[in-house]
Amino acid sequence: MNPKQKKSNVLQLFVDRYKDIAEVEEEKLQLQTEVIAVYTELCLSTVLFKRNSELKSFNDSLFFKIVDSPLLDYLYKSRTQLLARGIREIYSLDLYTLKTVQERLIEFIDNNHINIDSPENSNNNDENSGDFVDYWANIINNKGK
Repeated sequence: MNPKQKKSNVLQLFVDRYKDIAEVEEEKLQLQTEVIAVYTELCLSTVLFKRNSELKSFNDSLFFKIVDSPLLDYLYKSRTQLLARGIREIYSLDLYTLKTVQERLIEFIDNNHINIDSPENSNNNDENSGDFVDYWANIINNKGK
């Protein structure tokens, strides 16, 4: 193998590795978007959680062994504060851990028999509103285009 071919192979490996990293980052961004959208919808639902204090068990099970310390009690006085902290925690997760949180969200939805299409679980009662997660994912994905 001559030096030019060796250099070409190294460059090709570099380019391939960059593409792999870019694909992983894109997958992570997509998953973050979806997890944050679902987490937001659940946290802000007064149908699922009538009182802010009821969110504690949900957050404890969602972030169990993922965040270093449990979310502090003062956060449960305001859903917006709790939501901001939860989103910050979600943004700090790697792809593998994000998938764990996604699985826990799906498990919570399944165990509590939450009908996502149900009008009482949505702040937008418009029949043409479509899927909440897909709607925001499309907006975010098309923003740069």
